[in-house]
Amino acid sequence: TRVIAVDVNAFEGGHDDNAKRLLYQRFTEAIRKHTGFAVGARVPVYVLLRQVQDTNWGVFGRTTTIHEVRTPHPNEPAI
Repeated sequence: TRVIAVDVNAFEGGHDDNAKRLLYQRFTEAIRKHTGFAVGARVPVYVLLRQVQDTNWGVFGRTTTIHEVRTPHPNEPAI
């Protein structure tokens, strides 16, 4: 059986346990739909969620925070 691996990098603290479960389910369901697995079938999808500290995110040449991503300044475009 082939396995599909999905690597997700996200801000540390940005997802509670319920949000993580939903993320895993939605990635698996999206892949199931596009690979032809039957509804309800076990789909060999491995999702790895890496929670990365704010100081390790570089955006537009500087570090950023989850707060800046979620609530950008009104005069700046969203990241």
